[in-house]
Amino acid sequence: MNKKVKTATQKRAEKIAAIEQWLFSIINSYEVEGTREQLEGIGQWFSAGCFLIAQGNQDLGLHVSKRAMNRVIDLVPGCIKQAQLCISFLETNCERFARAAGSRKEINKAFSALDYQDEVLD
Repeated sequence: MNKKVKTATQKRAEKIAAIEQWLFSIINSYEVEGTREQLEGIGQWFSAGCFLIAQGNQDLGLHVSKRAMNRVIDLVPGCIKQAQLCISFLETNCERFARAAGSRKEINKAFSALDYQDEVLD
């Protein structure tokens, strides 16, 4: 039996990558009539919250990001667990998640000006 055991770091990295992919697919690919534009707006709202956290304003950034995720939960059935995981990994993955949620050039440029780095995934 040559079973590879995953470390806690590897499991964490896999979860973060899965949340990143989930965010991208929800914001960019979810197709239910009437939700497309709303989800794009929510992605921008969420990205702004991510930026606030990266900037050092954790309380306001988490508030904005959680409100955005609550709206996603309202619009997309069955995504409560993913939304909760997203928030739980957010403080160390702000730029990664903002880009997955479709951040625009203004937020991307603002991230570049910060002294902030997402956690390194192995």
